[in-house]
Amino acid sequence: MVLEREGATALTNPSPARLASELKKLKSYGKSSFASLTRSDGSYVQVAGGGVGCMLEWRDTSTKTHSRAFVENPTVPFEDGTELTFGGGRVPLRRDEWLSIKLVIEAFTSFLQGSPFPVSIDWRDMSEVVGLR
Repeated sequence: MVLEREGATALTNPSPARLASELKKLKSYGKSSFASLTRSDGSYVQVAGGGVGCMLEWRDTSTKTHSRAFVENPTVPFEDGTELTFGGGRVPLRRDEWLSIKLVIEAFTSFLQGSPFPVSIDWRDMSEVVGLR
């Protein structure tokens, strides 16, 4: 597995502790606002933003799907369509698509260890939006 974080050197097979440490450095502003963790088959999870304002996506090469994480009980006061602005651009999100870095770290760690994602995360299929279908 390879962890890539904007503005940092890529890390191969990071430990869960190192993974968490790197992800905690993310901010929606500044020189490190997105990261990804990629398996050898090309599947990956990616995050943009930081703190309580994160977007999480998952590409699964075995099913040829791309999904965005959402939560049943949103904790942010943002309306649907509020944009997450980060080093890679601007992305409008639904209110339920804003996640905390804590939950993102749990998801990245699950992906790293090959275990199921946290049950508090649901996935919205974005395959058509990103051109997979």
